[in-house]
Parts: sequence; C-alpha cells; structure tokens
Amino acid sequence: MKLPAEDFEEGMCGRLNKAMYGTRDAAQNWEEEYTEFMREWGFVTGVSNPCVMYHPERGVRAVVHGDDFAIAGRV
Repeated sequence: MKLPAEDFEEGMCGRLNKAMYGTRDAAQNWEEEYTEFMREWGFVTGVSNPCVMYHPERGVRAVVHGDDFAIAGRV
C-alpha cells in the first residue's frame, strides 16, 4: 500500500487499523463477524466445519463459502 503524496517520506510505511479486502486478516475477520451474527439469531456452528450452521428450532441449515450463503429449510 502506497502512502498519499502529502504523507510520503522515504522509509515510511502505513499501518492499517482495519482489515482491507485482500489482506490476510480480512477473511478471518469476516468469518468472526458473520458467525457472531448467526449465533445471535439462534444458529449453532458445526463441530467439524464452522462454516456449516444449523438452527435447531426452525430446522434450517446454512453453509457459508466466503461471502456466499446457501440456506435450506422446509416451509
């Protein structure tokens, strides 16, 4: 990441305060965010794979891959 021209000085670098798309921490931070959200709504994460979730009261299953969610249940 390059510093803006007004802040550029030889040998200086910037520090990110949050994860940016494509950085190493971005995927992990996203997983933590959606997992917390889904748990608040009553979903339980899978034991062998935390990207597979189940809502025991409603019988709904969810699978997450990156930022894609697939949810299935009966009406």
